[in-house]
Formats: sequence, structure tokens, C-alpha cells
Amino acid sequence: MSLAEIQPCDRNVKDVELICARLRRVDQLCRLPNSVLQQLALCGYYEDLENGVTLFRQGDSGKCWYAVMSGSLSVRVSHPEADLKVIVNKVY
Repeated sequence: MSLAEIQPCDRNVKDVELICARLRRVDQLCRLPNSVLQQLALCGYYEDLENGVTLFRQGDSGKCWYAVMSGSLSVRVSHPEADLKVIVNKVY
């Protein structure tokens, strides 16, 4: 069974250590204290998404956040008054 398939309630200490090691490889997360990374590793869920999936839309209320472990994503912001969609950032 891969780490992605292990639910948070079923993770052991070694699982959490391995997930923390992966999280440390993400530039925006590597500066976080180990205690914060451990909490993310204990509580976080993995999702393997297909190309083109919309995670959330502009104006949706926030229920969770995502750390991109691999792959890429595009962030699009709509400007209704100009009927324009702009790609703000593409992460690889």
C-alpha cells in the first residue's frame, strides 16, 4: 500500500516521517517548523487528480488547501466586467 492510500487515522510514525520528508521538498513548506509539517502529515489527504480538474472556483468559500507535490496547476482569475480570464500563475 502506498502512502497516498493510507488514511490519516491509519498512519504510523514511519508514515508521518516519510510524508514530512516529501513536504520538506516543497519550497513553500520547507521553512515550516517540524511540528507543523507533522500535523499536516497526520491530517492531510493525498489526491491524485486528472488533467483539467477544477479544484475550486473564484468566490467559493475555503474548506481546505492544497500542496502540489508533483505536476502542475494553473490559477485563473476572472474579471466579469471585462469578460476576461487571466492565467495568474502556472506552477510546475
